[in-house]
Amino acid sequence: VDGRVVEFLVQQGDAVKRGQPLAKLRTETLEIELAAAQAELELDSDDVQSLVRTHADARYGDKATTELDATEAVAAAERLKREMES
Repeated sequence: VDGRVVEFLVQQGDAVKRGQPLAKLRTETLEIELAAAQAELELDSDDVQSLVRTHADARYGDKATTELDATEAVAAAERLKREMES
């Protein structure tokens, strides 16, 4: 785990339980890296959708595009619901 220790929550010799936090870490850098990775994932996902749409248009015409639009709308709604729940 990357990050600098900001505070120790236990002292040497203290009894601890499984799962008990032992220290607090400074995680700003990790949070920035996570946000960047999530943004890159979103861009890559958009690129994949664009490629799928282009392939479907070339192969099946407008009907495939309409079906993809409906599928994408459902997926976007599910993503938004998950984001709102977390």
